[in-house]
Amino acid sequence: MAVKIFYGRLTQAQNTLLNLVTASRIAVEPEMVKAQNII
Repeated sequence: MAVKIFYGRLTQAQNTLLNLVTASRIAVEPEMVKAQNII
């Protein structure tokens, strides 16, 4: 039972991390494209 709760928390943390990475990628990508166009 405790293992299940721990695993659930771990999965939640991974999802949060994934969301952060995705959000930062969405924020950074247009800037990267702009930079490539300048170069």
